[in-house]
Amino acid sequence: MSKLYEARKCTLTKPLSKEEIGYVYNSKVISPIIEDIKKKKYGSYLIGGVVGTGKSSQVEIATNYAIKNPLIIHVKFYNEKECIDEFEKVLLIAIMNAIKEEQIDEELEGLSLLINECEKNLNYTISETEQEEKIRGREKKNNRIKKSSIGSKIGAAVNEIFYSDVYTSAEVEEEESRSAFEDKQYKNTITLTKIQKTQLEYIYKILDNISNVNVVVIYDELDKMNEDILGVLFSRYKELFVEKDIFNFFVVNDTIYKKYSNPNILQNPTYSYFMGIYYVPLLSMEETFRYSKLMFGETQYINGLVSYYLCIGNYRMLNQKYLSSYTKSDIDVIKAYVHKKTVEKLNRSYFNDYMRDVLIRKVKAVIEKIITIRIFEIKNLAEKLSNESKEIEVWPDYETIADCIIEVMKEICPEAIEVKQKEVTVKGEKLVDNYYLFEETIEDDRRETFTDIEKNSIQLSDMYSFMTKTYHRMDTEIPYLSRDIIPLKVADNETNSYREALINILYANLLEKGVQVIVIRRERGEESYYANDFEYTGMVIVDKGTFEIAYYVERGSYDSDGKDAVDGLINEAERLGVHVARLTATERINIEKEIKCIVDRYNNPWSELYEHRKVVYQKWE
Repeated sequence: MSKLYEARKCTLTKPLSKEEIGYVYNSKVISPIIEDIKKKKYGSYLIGGVVGTGKSSQVEIATNYAIKNPLIIHVKFYNEKECIDEFEKVLLIAIMNAIKEEQIDEELEGLSLLINECEKNLNYTISETEQEEKIRGREKKNNRIKKSSIGSKIGAAVNEIFYSDVYTSAEVEEEESRSAFEDKQYKNTITLTKIQKTQLEYIYKILDNISNVNVVVIYDELDKMNEDILGVLFSRYKELFVEKDIFNFFVVNDTIYKKYSNPNILQNPTYSYFMGIYYVPLLSMEETFRYSKLMFGETQYINGLVSYYLCIGNYRMLNQKYLSSYTKSDIDVIKAYVHKKTVEKLNRSYFNDYMRDVLIRKVKAVIEKIITIRIFEIKNLAEKLSNESKEIEVWPDYETIADCIIEVMKEICPEAIEVKQKEVTVKGEKLVDNYYLFEETIEDDRRETFTDIEKNSIQLSDMYSFMTKTYHRMDTEIPYLSRDIIPLKVADNETNSYREALINILYANLLEKGVQVIVIRRERGEESYYANDFEYTGMVIVDKGTFEIAYYVERGSYDSDGKDAVDGLINEAERLGVHVARLTATERINIEKEIKCIVDRYNNPWSELYEHRKVVYQKWE
């Protein structure tokens, strides 16, 4: 292993697990959720964003960090009918599965019996549904009137399982000339009403039984639903979502988010029910440069530019792209730069994250359409895109965007654009033939002047709008490291990881609350053929405000071999203004287990808290 992504235990296309907080790049949403949970602000939260931005993962990670041993219940609906008609059933099953998985039923007296009763409830419901299917379509011929009691079969079972006598003694008059299909439908409707009511009661009973457990419910896969779905659910289950001491997170796409984040109570009465409303944005181009450098060791500027265009700052798509064998083409570079310039021209300072996300996606859609069809009238093109799009209307409109794109292309390569009356022709072959014009423009359109070697590489000013290549942090060290710091092993005895991972972690986190480098050395003694041979372990600490991560490479650098690895880390840290703390280990240590010892030595270098003194503070050169 050498790059950070290679340290992940599962594939990059899968959501982050609760243990993988160290792989979270953007903590804009994680940090406030952590604060909300720690303050016990129970109730419902709206989490919106484009598919692939890691919304569910961030909620789960924040939850696990904020509270000890939470019960996280994932509720997924695969269609709208299931969500509306079987909400109680799906939620009840999810709760029971989570309780069994975490083995909470073994800890709380009486909970197992309650779970068994719930399972009987669900089994009974299934058997009745199967019975209904068997008798559909059969008709009875005689015209007699008879009385049938629901209590004869259904009611007795319901009474036994649900502890209720509603409908159990009711008599239903039915005319036998009606089809059995109609009769069964009528009786089944009554039964379902009863079952749904009882399932909800069981949900409340279980929640009351586990009141000492921190319960977090994540409602996922709501992206597939009609945008009115939350209004329907809150009208039915307000008590569950608002009045219970649990956390409900509704994970939705940007369209549903836009509707329910509207603070106008008259248009959106559901707004008042949310304790918090958060949007998980796509990465900006600068953030994409930082993420690509952090995770994949990306160094080439044009590669980073194309990656941003292809993936528009989407985590999932970026991971997929870097795991693929994709090779950039000239036309991809051209499209990427045109997209960059168009977004810069149309972006406005008052745009929030949602509006910016809509803009960059709309611009990309227009570019792809223009390159594909080549000959068009701008007005007709805009109308067609508007009809195809599901985006909520946000300025600029497609016509304005198309005009701007054509303007950008003409500025760089006028011979590729032909306008006759209202008809526009984009000559793709001319764009590619004049690729050098775009490449020159890309190199010159940077915030700084670079040498020929620097032009090819991602620089600080590409990753941060206010930085230059001579940037130097003023706050040179983290004043205090938390004992709850989270260790994350990047590599074990891998020299290249100092350069390809740890140094990139420095670059990608310069805007965080604090960054710190710790280097631990240990004398190898008889383990080495060389006298006075030391092994080194490099560590980069990132303080994100609500949590701290310790990224480290175990050994991999020795006085006798690969000394330039740790020297490179130290030199780069000091050049950036990041403080380097030097510690000495008297024996080989397990970082995962001894991280608190290391932290204590950093915070109190002269203390005698640890008698064994596995790690001491020693300023060595």
